[in-house]
Amino acid sequence: MGVGEVIGTIVSRPSGSTHAGSGDQNVYNGPTYIFDPQSQRPKRSPRAAHRKDLEWLDDRFVEPKKYLEAATCLREWNVVLIAGRPGSGSRSTAQMLLHRLPGVDGPYREIPFDPTEGDRGIVVQSGDRILIDASAVSDELYSALHDQLLARQANVCDVGAFMAVAVPADIDTVIHGDLGRRIIQIEKPAVHVALHRYLDCDGIEVGLGDLDHPALRLRPMRDLDKLAQSIGDAREKGVGGIHEWLEGALKSASEQANDVANKARRMNGSERILFLAAAMLHEAHVDAVYDAAQSLQGQVEVAGEPTPLLEQEGLVRQLDSFNATVDEMRGYISFPGFDYDSKIRTHFWSNYPGLRTQFREWIRDVVDQSTLSGGDRDRVIARFAEQALRTGRPADLTSLAEGWSAKGALTARWPDAVRVLQLGLEDPRHSSAIRRKIREWALQENLPAERGQVLVEICADVIARTDPLSAAIRLRHLARQEDRRTSSAAREAIRSLCRQDRWFCRELIHLLVARMGTARVVSPADIEIFLYVTEPDESAVIVSSLASGYC
Repeated sequence: MGVGEVIGTIVSRPSGSTHAGSGDQNVYNGPTYIFDPQSQRPKRSPRAAHRKDLEWLDDRFVEPKKYLEAATCLREWNVVLIAGRPGSGSRSTAQMLLHRLPGVDGPYREIPFDPTEGDRGIVVQSGDRILIDASAVSDELYSALHDQLLARQANVCDVGAFMAVAVPADIDTVIHGDLGRRIIQIEKPAVHVALHRYLDCDGIEVGLGDLDHPALRLRPMRDLDKLAQSIGDAREKGVGGIHEWLEGALKSASEQANDVANKARRMNGSERILFLAAAMLHEAHVDAVYDAAQSLQGQVEVAGEPTPLLEQEGLVRQLDSFNATVDEMRGYISFPGFDYDSKIRTHFWSNYPGLRTQFREWIRDVVDQSTLSGGDRDRVIARFAEQALRTGRPADLTSLAEGWSAKGALTARWPDAVRVLQLGLEDPRHSSAIRRKIREWALQENLPAERGQVLVEICADVIARTDPLSAAIRLRHLARQEDRRTSSAAREAIRSLCRQDRWFCRELIHLLVARMGTARVVSPADIEIFLYVTEPDESAVIVSSLASGYC
């Protein structure tokens, strides 16, 4: 019933962008490893990376109505709640309010809303800028969100910090009083104006009036980057002008979904397998598509005996029947239209829920294919994660990460494990589940050294960007592991983060002091970690800073 050389801790495959296939380069803001010859460990500054992301957004941001009112509220009252409907840009607005706050350059951090963790006692100080994205919170959690925000408001206002929160449009039904007066309802800015800003940043000069399309007004703000990419791809092909490029990018999503469903309905099981493989390997070499289809054939049941190869249509001819194009010179496959390949993947994940586990195991095999480039792997992992998270299966991501970081796992798979966990952490609906799993692994006895390296990277390079307390908690557990490869890497990450990031240092020191202050017997490991992050001549400075609350 189916569809019918890391040496030590140095990652050998860079996780930066790789261009493979047709169209513009797809770049993700993943970990960027910077080789440090002293420690033999890749390094980066999480704070610098986050600042770069904000600067990218700042260049493209269009202020919605009531932005100035929200900026005044934040500046005068230290707290603002940005309420908006899905797709209105409430998160981006909250980010920009904090980023552009005049005369304030304190640490910028995102604190995830997780009702299972309660108030974690995060240390907040004057000038700190805090973002909370609760825009996707379901209404049954509104009461818990209200309680946490009340506690945070009191803390932030007492010390002179600043907090911007993205919340659902109807949050004013449960939040009243002083906190309720900090709610600013925003509306989506003119989408064609925002798209014009994106295209201008990408070096694509078009008239503002050329973008004022009725269908564009209905698109959510989160679609802007993909729309700009699609227009850029069309321009590169040199056919037509801005009106044709925009029409192609805006082709109705429902029209595309119906087209995919109609095509799939007329296919047999083997053809559906190739259809899905082509969509998953969009922009990869046609040989990789063939290998992926063969792998999926082994994962699912298909009725009837397979047709001998020489009696089948040629691969390119089969792909052509799906409206997929194969570049004759380079052999790369692509689908026409904006996001058509995504509609194919969505069709299969939505219509074959009983095969989602098999799809996960298929992706595990696909990532091992020798016919894939590093860029292909990144795209396959991102496409799989999108579907798994959309269908409420974050455990599929942790399952892949677990396999790619198991004892004896190839070092080439470690960056893939980091990447799939990062994608889960970036999804506000499922980030808490991913963080809990990472903590569970960090506490595990006899943790494989391979997984230990992955967890150190994900904590130091991803979690520490926005949630230093969670990073400190997990790195502390990893630094206490018996395997010296893991504990040494974790301690080196802790030392590096303490030097780079005042907020992380502050959270770690308070965490260690709290643990040592309440323990019957102080853990030698905690003492060792405390001493490890400080040079002898720095110890007095750090101890003194604890007394004043700074680090």
